[in-house]
This record gives sequence, structure tokens and C-alpha cells, in this order.
Amino acid sequence: MEDTLRRELWEEAKLTPLKADFLTVISGPQTYQKLPNGDEFYQVVAVYVVREWEGMPVPDGEEGTELHFFGLDHLPSPLGPVDGEALGLLQGGM
Repeated sequence: MEDTLRRELWEEAKLTPLKADFLTVISGPQTYQKLPNGDEFYQVVAVYVVREWEGMPVPDGEEGTELHFFGLDHLPSPLGPVDGEALGLLQGGM
């Protein structure tokens, strides 16, 4: 899972994590998605906390067009169900 974290963070944001702490796995009915093309799936998401990284964030232009950092007390709304669940764990005391 850590290799996937490193690859995805590089592909989508041009960042290399220096320290990544595993937090949890999120799965279940709240992860269901139906895409505009009709594809349907449930996600299984490994959540990591990355507090140290190298690089400047640059969106890939395909999966994201903007990147921003937000404090836990100033999150954008609405959040997706997986994002909300993961960030709720952080707000609870990590």
C-alpha cells in the first residue's frame, strides 16, 4: 500500500512523501460511486497521514485541476464520504 501511496502522490501532485503514517482502511456502502459513464464501484481506501514531503504540489490536470492545503478547522464543503470519514478521524485526535 505504501508503494501505491508514493506512486499516486507523485502521479497526481508531483510530491514525494518522506514520512507516511498508516491511519486506517475505509470501505463499505458509503464508498459506492456511480460515474457519469455508468460505471459503478465500491472503494477500498488505505488512508495515510503525510506530514513531511518533497516537492511543490502540481495538479496532474486529469484527476485534479487545483491543489490546496486546508487546516482541519477550515475544510471545504462538501466533502466526499470517504474524505469526510478520514478527516473526521484526524479531527478526533491524531
